[in-house]
Amino acid sequence: MKALSIRQPWAWLIIKGEKPVENRGWFSNYTGPLLIHAALTFDKAGYQWVRNNFPRIKIPTPSKYYIGAIIGSVQMVACVTSSVYRSVWFSGPYGFLFEKPKEYDNAVPCRGQLGFFDVPEEILRNTGG
Repeated sequence: MKALSIRQPWAWLIIKGEKPVENRGWFSNYTGPLLIHAALTFDKAGYQWVRNNFPRIKIPTPSKYYIGAIIGSVQMVACVTSSVYRSVWFSGPYGFLFEKPKEYDNAVPCRGQLGFFDVPEEILRNTGG
C-alpha cells in the first residue's frame, strides 16, 4: 500500500477530517487508498497559523503528536490546481484531495520517505487498517 509523509500538525488535521487537501509542488495521477505517515519534522509556524485562524479546532500541544509513524489512512481522489479548487487549506501549486479519513487506534512506527512510498508488508500488518 502507498503512503505519504506529511509534517505535523498537517497529518493530524487530515486524519481528523479538518484538512481535505495536502499541498505539494508536484503533480500526481495517483488515486486510491493512501496511508498517512507523520513525518519526523514538526511545522511550528503551521501549528501557530492553525491556532490563530481556527480557534474552533482543538489541536493538541506539540508534544502530543505522533511523529515517525503511520497514523491513519485516506482515499486520495484527485490532484488539483488553484484553477479548479479553492480552500483556505490550499496554497498549491498542486493539491492532493482526500476523502474518508480514518484515524488508527495506535500509531505504527515506520520510516518515511519522499513522495509516495510502499509500506513494507510487516508494517502493514500492524496498522489494523
